[in-house]
Amino acid sequence: MKPVCYVIQTSEELKMAKAIRMEVFVKGQDVPISIEMDEYDKVAIHIICQHGDKFIGTGRLVKHGNEVKLGRVAVLEEYRGLGAGKLIMLKLIEEARKLEPSIIWGNAQVWALKFYENLGFVAVGEEFMEAGIAHVRMNWHAP
Repeated sequence: MKPVCYVIQTSEELKMAKAIRMEVFVKGQDVPISIEMDEYDKVAIHIICQHGDKFIGTGRLVKHGNEVKLGRVAVLEEYRGLGAGKLIMLKLIEEARKLEPSIIWGNAQVWALKFYENLGFVAVGEEFMEAGIAHVRMNWHAP
């Protein structure tokens, strides 16, 4: 069975997405909750990914003027390797493109650069630290 990803429609789905982010980022990577759960959650388009009856991954996009920023992509550790991360990103890109932005971008953790490059992202700018984790900005280019 392959995971399925879709735009969050209910408060229960959003609650599950936030629980996944808490597990992956706050507990797993020691990201402060004050950084992880921010004001953009109220205006973001959120994606949730399911495997059977389990919620296993999430991501979000936020429109900033004529740009769209993708982020908060997380898959629960026990479900990694099923392709959920890629499916989340493809759904985020699909939803972002509907907004007809001038650019689609995100800040990627440096260890995951190859993952993003394989999806059409290109690193731009210098490496920087966010929440104690090395990141680099990546811009998406349509294939």
